[in-house]
Amino acid sequence: MIIEKKKVSVKCQRCGRCCRSANELLQSDATPQDLALWIQEGRYDILSFVGPIIDPDSEDAMFDIWVDPRTHDYVEKCPWLRKERGTDLYLCTIHDVKPAACREWPSCAANAERVACPACQDIKNGRVSVVFQKGPNES
Repeated sequence: MIIEKKKVSVKCQRCGRCCRSANELLQSDATPQDLALWIQEGRYDILSFVGPIIDPDSEDAMFDIWVDPRTHDYVEKCPWLRKERGTDLYLCTIHDVKPAACREWPSCAANAERVACPACQDIKNGRVSVVFQKGPNES
C-alpha cells in the first residue's frame, strides 16, 4: 500500500530545539553543493568545521559536519546557533548558507516531535511531511 504524504506548512518559532538537541543533525554529511557554496562564498569559518569521511570501500569523497577543528570530534551543539540577547529566541548565524541537512530538517514529523518542536505540536502521525516557512528576521 502506498501512503501519500501530506505536506504541512509550519512557521519556525526560533526555539532552537532542533539545533540544540538533534544529534543526527549535528552528525550529518555536507553535500557537494554545500562545499561548493562555502568555497564560492569564502566561508572558511564554516569549512573549518567540516571533516573528511575515510571510507576505503568508497571512491566518492564524503564530508562530515560539524566536526570541532581542534579535537576532530563531533560538536555537542551547533557552532552557528546564537541566542538573541534578552529573549528566548535563537538565530542561525549561517542561515543563508546553511547545509542541506539543516535546510531540510525536520525531514519527518517524528523528528519534529522528538525534539518537541513547538511549531509541530499538532503533527502526530507519520503520514505528514513538514515544510518550514521562514520565521521573523530570516531572509
